[in-house]
Amino acid sequence: MTFKKRILPIIMAVMLVFAMMPMFAFAADDTGTHNYVIMFHMENGSTLYNYRVVEDAFKSNLGNKVESVGAMIMSGNFRIELKTNTPITFADIQGRNGALNAVHTTPGIQPAGTIIGYGRLDSVDKYEDMGAFETERSSTELLPENETVDFYTFVETTINTIQMKVDAPVCGTKVSEVGEYKGPDTFIDVIIPKDEPYFIPAMTVGGKEVTSAVWATGDPTILDEMQPFYGTMKGDKEYGMRIGLMAKFGYRFGDYLDVQYVTINGENAASIQLDEDSGYLSVAGAIKAQHEWNTTGKVTKKPTLKATGIKTFTCKHCTATTTKVIPKLKANTLALEGLTRKVKYSKVKKASQKILRYRVIKYVKSGQGTKTFAKVKGNSKITIAKTTGKVTVKKGLKKGTYKVTVKVTAKGTATYAPITKKVTFTIKVN
Repeated sequence: MTFKKRILPIIMAVMLVFAMMPMFAFAADDTGTHNYVIMFHMENGSTLYNYRVVEDAFKSNLGNKVESVGAMIMSGNFRIELKTNTPITFADIQGRNGALNAVHTTPGIQPAGTIIGYGRLDSVDKYEDMGAFETERSSTELLPENETVDFYTFVETTINTIQMKVDAPVCGTKVSEVGEYKGPDTFIDVIIPKDEPYFIPAMTVGGKEVTSAVWATGDPTILDEMQPFYGTMKGDKEYGMRIGLMAKFGYRFGDYLDVQYVTINGENAASIQLDEDSGYLSVAGAIKAQHEWNTTGKVTKKPTLKATGIKTFTCKHCTATTTKVIPKLKANTLALEGLTRKVKYSKVKKASQKILRYRVIKYVKSGQGTKTFAKVKGNSKITIAKTTGKVTVKKGLKKGTYKVTVKVTAKGTATYAPITKKVTFTIKVN
């Protein structure tokens, strides 16, 4: 009994150790497949990406940790599905030597500015708060598995040139009010792109979609003295305009405004006023109202083989006209050959006989346009239909050989000139 009492506690202790070993082993075991989903937002970042470049950069950077990686483009950003054989950290992705940095340093990739790093949006309150950014970038925190983690490119760029494209107003547009305050002001919240045209969304003025900006008469260089325009716009007349833009940069922490040049439809703006603190930009310029031409037009001078023609279009809202040159006509290619057709006298003696066109006239070249036929010479008992070319040999025609000359006209088309040629065929009655 004494031996059993002594050995029993030892056996129970050993069993307890073995029972706990799998738990310790599992807690420390990093083997198996680890699944990650990464959204890489490239606002203001590199521009020459394709999904193969992203996949290859991840494979090269993470090396033998990678089991598989797949990237796809989604609304200009990349969704990356990553499988690894060991857990990875935020530093593996966004650190100075991380996978996203490997993407940007791939040969052939051209960043839009100086890359200052990558990070999660919620880790940086503003551009100046680089302390939090540096801490986040060097973090050894494990990347969450089986959930989407968003990363953003931080690029330091200066926006000093803005290109605007403004839809011109249409002749006949009636303006009863301009802007919210019935004056030449508007505020448009936008993200201003770098080195590419910016298309201002259309706005409604007086219940009608008029244009993309706010219009006013007067000198566009004097912003504060511009008076709002009310009435009907006229084609080919210039109107002053002022566009107010409130720049919003979202998570582009490295961007700042230093606008020196603004073009409106390729022309330099007359005036630029920028509030660097608020990001409000006020631009003045001028643009010409456009006519709205009817689409069909009218041929006022027909083209020929030797001379061009003219087609005239009229504005739907006024009497203004514009013209379009019609090219010279091309030469038609009608070529004919007369054939011989035999008709039995016994049949003609009893009734008139019909002969289809192709049995007496062969089109060597059919020409362009519809055909018409007119008899020029021949026996009066032989006739030809004007539109079909069908020949009629009338009842009572005596035996003999008859030659008939016909004029064939190909009407031509919008691009081919009309043409007329003569052909002679033979009818034998025997």
